[in-house]
Amino acid sequence: MMQSLSLLNQLGAKIDELIEKIKKQEEELNALRQANTTLNAQNEEKDIQIAILYDELSAKDKGIQGLYDKISDLMHNH
Repeated sequence: MMQSLSLLNQLGAKIDELIEKIKKQEEELNALRQANTTLNAQNEEKDIQIAILYDELSAKDKGIQGLYDKISDLMHNH
């Protein structure tokens, strides 16, 4: 009987230990999920900024091409 109680106590202690480990892992997982959400939002923001920069660059390229075309026309017409 004493041995059974000792075994039950050991099992109970192990179960408590495992429950604590699971709780810690759940907390870590939640923290990682929150960090992932934050990083995804930051990534989307950066993607938008990059797209804006590409649009600005494209507009500048078109402007420069327009200037080249005008210069070329002036050179050919004179």
